[in-house]
Amino acid sequence: MKALLAVKPFTSVQRLLRQYFRHPHTLAMFGRYATYIGSSPYEAPAIFNMMAYLEGEKGIYGIQGGTYRLVEAFETLAKELGVQIHLNEQVNKIHVKDRQVKGVETDQQMYEADQVIAGADALTVYRHLIDEKKPSSLFKSKTV
Repeated sequence: MKALLAVKPFTSVQRLLRQYFRHPHTLAMFGRYATYIGSSPYEAPAIFNMMAYLEGEKGIYGIQGGTYRLVEAFETLAKELGVQIHLNEQVNKIHVKDRQVKGVETDQQMYEADQVIAGADALTVYRHLIDEKKPSSLFKSKTV
């Protein structure tokens, strides 16, 4: 328990970093780990500062040829499975009824769909794209 409290889990990444660093570039460099989870260094709990330690101490794995190779592999597999992929269209709404996807509305047309993969973070999708009434418990701010 003492070790857990040492990482100050109830403060933000940014607040803890400011105790050690002042230069904006250094703060940005270490604060970026919060963005890995779609958050902000001002909101993410300070426990995410452990990511910098783990990356430096244990190293990281990378994808040969870059991260985009993963996207290309998913696209190839999806097409082999008969998935239709639509690119370069602004998504306006993901239509959902009874918790089931019914389709995707873009600037160009409405597509029927029973499954959707969104490239945006989950909060953006739920707050701005899904048209079904959202359970309020998903979006309540909770304070510890």
